[in-house]
Amino acid sequence: MNQVSFQLIEDQNGQKPAVGFKGTLTKSGGKTDPFSIEAVSDEKGNLDFGKLPWGTYFLNLVAPWNEYYTKPQVTIIPGRDYSETIDCPAAPPREVAIHFDVNLSEKMLPEDRVLICDFRQARYMGGGMEDNNYYFNITRMVDDCSWTMAQYQPMSPSGVYLVDSKNQVSACPLTSQGEFESILLDSIAFKPAVNFPQGDYCLPVMYLIRKQDLSRLSEVSSARQYLVVTKRKPGSVLFNPARSSQRAGSEYFAGGGMAQFRTSVVLIPFNDKAETFEPKTSVSWIDYISHTEQIYGLELKQTLNYSAKPDEKNIWEINLSELEQTFEIEK
Repeated sequence: MNQVSFQLIEDQNGQKPAVGFKGTLTKSGGKTDPFSIEAVSDEKGNLDFGKLPWGTYFLNLVAPWNEYYTKPQVTIIPGRDYSETIDCPAAPPREVAIHFDVNLSEKMLPEDRVLICDFRQARYMGGGMEDNNYYFNITRMVDDCSWTMAQYQPMSPSGVYLVDSKNQVSACPLTSQGEFESILLDSIAFKPAVNFPQGDYCLPVMYLIRKQDLSRLSEVSSARQYLVVTKRKPGSVLFNPARSSQRAGSEYFAGGGMAQFRTSVVLIPFNDKAETFEPKTSVSWIDYISHTEQIYGLELKQTLNYSAKPDEKNIWEINLSELEQTFEIEK
């Protein structure tokens, strides 16, 4: 048997101990039956699991405010005690004011359009839908340790926001299951900024929508698939924003791979296909998507990632300039 313990320290004030953190060590495989053991860090920050058999363990560490850290592999060697120091947050994430700056021309984002930014991840993996399919991940680095807080519906902040042509922002109303619901334009109160907890965020999905179509927003069904243009693999592919495996930044793993869509996607679910469209030699992606039957979006070349940092002016640029790029029409 081997003595196993962790020393938990706060990331501020030097070596101040992190008190009241709950740890769970889980062992599976090998010659022993799977088991888990729990411990709570004491006033000295010591998380003591006592004497344990050698082998490989999974560590899950939870702060008093439910922020968590995981270490997938803790290896105990026969005949050797195990001790490790882990850096922990000193307090819950602080609220930070976030301003948005959408990089689209006035022609592409006129006053009658809004951009819906959905920062959430999904839990749906192809079976039955979860009651609360979406969650909002808040991740921050404490020295070399990544700590995460996952919020599920109902939750605040919601993780979904409307941004207008003047970069004014409003939280997007959602159902109790986290699905879109139809919106009356007069009910939206836009303001210069919204608060996010400090941390790092991924923006996997955006929707470019005319204000008049907000009254139809509930039609953006969670089970609907959209054909989107991808320049990573020239052509078009099906994209389902409700599937965890298809949202950039997803924690979904399949055969060792990450999310199927590794970069952000912008969708135009209600487009102008009924309007006259006669391009001559070249056309922008936004015009092509808006007027081409069965095409509803574009996979961007990069993933949009952001950080909410305390005591700084946080302006998140949403770069959608790819939508305005033109390409030659094949004849």
